[in-house]
Amino acid sequence: MELRQLRYFLAVARTLSFTKAAAELHIAQPPLSRQIANLEAELDVGLVERSPRGVKLTRAGALLVERANEILQKVEQTRREVAAFNDKRRRLFKIGFDLSLLYGRTPRIFRYLRESYAEYDFEYAEVASADQVRAVRDGEIDLALGLTLLVDDQVEQVVIRNEQLMLALAIGHPAFRGRDQPIKLSEVSNETLILYDERASGGPRHPVTRFMELVGFTPANTMTIRGLAAALGLVAAGVGISIVPARALLMRGQDICFAPLAEDGGSSPVVVTIRRGTNGEIVASILAEVDRLTRFDLSSSIRAIF
Repeated sequence: MELRQLRYFLAVARTLSFTKAAAELHIAQPPLSRQIANLEAELDVGLVERSPRGVKLTRAGALLVERANEILQKVEQTRREVAAFNDKRRRLFKIGFDLSLLYGRTPRIFRYLRESYAEYDFEYAEVASADQVRAVRDGEIDLALGLTLLVDDQVEQVVIRNEQLMLALAIGHPAFRGRDQPIKLSEVSNETLILYDERASGGPRHPVTRFMELVGFTPANTMTIRGLAAALGLVAAGVGISIVPARALLMRGQDICFAPLAEDGGSSPVVVTIRRGTNGEIVASILAEVDRLTRFDLSSSIRAIF
């Protein structure tokens, strides 16, 4: 089995057409057909079903698509790693992250970068969301993963996800009826609402504040504390309740429960920040990998996110 054959097969599987695949590969169709036939003969199994209407993958072909992608990715990774030993000018790339984003898939992104870009030396630093725009603008870090949107003409920001807001309560709270049972804010209006401050001075309003204004909710009492983890700790202690993003599910202790909100429209952004004009393969790769790893459906059981 040759790498060339795998690349040819993936082109056929992607286009479901020998004619289109041949054009994409810049080769004639007969040699392409022969290579696929040789691959089938070597594996002793049919990979595609040919018909006048086009090409359809067999079950074996569908499996080979998955395995061939893994093989070619591993080959490219190996090439990068070996070639990096020849590069005496290894490049430094500094990434800042909000601490709360370490609960979930951010570590997978860091691992992916280390494995895929051996020619880079990565440095990681905890940078509060409120400080990330300044840190990127001033060149302290090259890229930031955070939670705050700020207008600044020297940086670009990409919202990669909007996380659903949920209600965090202490275990045993009378309003909690089950994790799939929505709670109306009017049911907890007499509680102390614990807000967590993650925005920069002069920045946009906190997403929870915007949401409360949107639905017309005014709690009897509020208190503000720095950071989501601290807010959850006070909820666990029975001090009050909090409206939190979905990633809080990954930070919870045994003394907290979560329920969806009956009111619609509550979300909190997850943001990538880079210097304006920054481009290149590594930035595009980070954005693509972040998008791949953070796809989820909050409507059917919250799954692990950042």
